[in-house]
Amino acid sequence: RDGPAADAPAAPAPAPSARIPCRTDRVLSVDLGPPGGPATLLAPGGRVVADVVNSAPTSAGGPAPVATVNVSRSGRRGWRDVLPRVRCTALASDDRLLAVGTACGCLYLYAPPGSGGWDACRARRAYPPLVLGS
Repeated sequence: RDGPAADAPAAPAPAPSARIPCRTDRVLSVDLGPPGGPATLLAPGGRVVADVVNSAPTSAGGPAPVATVNVSRSGRRGWRDVLPRVRCTALASDDRLLAVGTACGCLYLYAPPGSGGWDACRARRAYPPLVLGS
């Protein structure tokens, strides 16, 4: 084939987009503790875990969804926060922050109280909710 179409460079392929999986129908969970992971399993009293439970409305006209953030050690809850009208879609942590992402585009950041880190099995809201958009 001759002509300008044969000599034109091929259109670049679309760049792959990074997508965070959006899950609102289950419990999200993450280990809290020092960097490195294995030390968390050896913590006195067991490992510290954060999880978020999304409660689903029972019907279309039912109550609004609620996400409950829990911090627990060996299955015993030490702290919780209730986020009304929110569905959690992502959960991540390090030794200083716990981040909870929501379907409405808000980011809730939690920190351990004081200098003891997550071993206290407690948390506090580090900032007001950050609104990033949906």
